[in-house]
Amino acid sequence: MADFAPADRHSAVLLAVSEFLGREVALDDLLRTLIDRIAAVMEADRGTLYLVDRGKGEVFSRAAHLPELPEIRLKLGQGIAGHVAQTGETVNVPTTTADSHFFAGVDQKTGYRTASVIAAPMRDRNGTIIGVVQLLNKRGGPFTREDGEALAVLAAQAAVAVEATTFYPLLLRAPAEARESLPLADRFNRILGESEPMRLAYRLTTKAAASLDA
Repeated sequence: MADFAPADRHSAVLLAVSEFLGREVALDDLLRTLIDRIAAVMEADRGTLYLVDRGKGEVFSRAAHLPELPEIRLKLGQGIAGHVAQTGETVNVPTTTADSHFFAGVDQKTGYRTASVIAAPMRDRNGTIIGVVQLLNKRGGPFTREDGEALAVLAAQAAVAVEATTFYPLLLRAPAEARESLPLADRFNRILGESEPMRLAYRLTTKAAASLDA
């Protein structure tokens, strides 16, 4: 796997999003690109990007290195991803055997062994949690405190990218409008490079890179 300088690591999401600017893209393609890039720079074996369906009170996997299952759905508060979505905490679990929030049901269905987990919330500009980025099993050892800080920056950028799409308003629908799960398949969205969310993403990246160089 390629080595990344710290500033490059903090810019990973913007580099991934840049290829989509100003054109129609399938939302799944965007989210898959985001989680692929984040998992690579964080040296994680697997990654999952969850979105929060507030109308249903659930988090659901939308882009995941999960060949065994088509989707994961968890109630808010359930599992590590559900806990992060509910509390807004960045969670670093060096060993799943000692963590009460770890939900073993997914491993039982897939046969995959999750040894360590790190997860961070995705917040929109109003502070509302719209998703969770979760990584599994860092190569070479457990995730560090610095990894948690880096993932928080990347998750913030991923949230900005999602907020810049035309799909974003559906994540904020009320329970009364949530008779069915969010219709994501084959949905196309335009990423607005000149939108305020994307300008915020560039500012976040510049600030992160400057703090590392200080």
